[in-house]
Amino acid sequence: MYGDLLPTTYLFGTLCEEKQAFWERRFSSPRENQLLAVCEIRGAVQAIVSAFGASEPGGEACIEHLHVAKNVQRNGVGRAMMQYAARWVVERCDSGSLSLSVAKHNLQAIAFYERLGGTAHTSSIWQPACGGAVEMVEFKWADVATLSGLQ
Repeated sequence: MYGDLLPTTYLFGTLCEEKQAFWERRFSSPRENQLLAVCEIRGAVQAIVSAFGASEPGGEACIEHLHVAKNVQRNGVGRAMMQYAARWVVERCDSGSLSLSVAKHNLQAIAFYERLGGTAHTSSIWQPACGGAVEMVEFKWADVATLSGLQ
């Protein structure tokens, strides 16, 4: 996905190490307002979602990461993970909305978030450790209950 934007040595070297350390920290020391959920199919992790509730009552919750394995994409797994996260926001957080950021070049993910009712808003620049810049787009859901399937 990022092969045309980031060096291969970074993608399959340093980035892998960084992400492994990141997920080890997330799972070993979860925060109180954090959701970590995995989807296993036949004993193999196929998707993961990490979200945070708003830091202030009525504020915005955010999905920090959503990863779905290529072999289960377009099978409803991503939708189920998004709905699960949205349901968690509705039931356990005092959050007024939900957001996430995605790389602007990731057209498949952008189309997916649009199908789920997300609205593209501001963009920002991610500056990876290897250098360079990746333009990001922020998606928002003002009606989290509808995304969750509870309404």
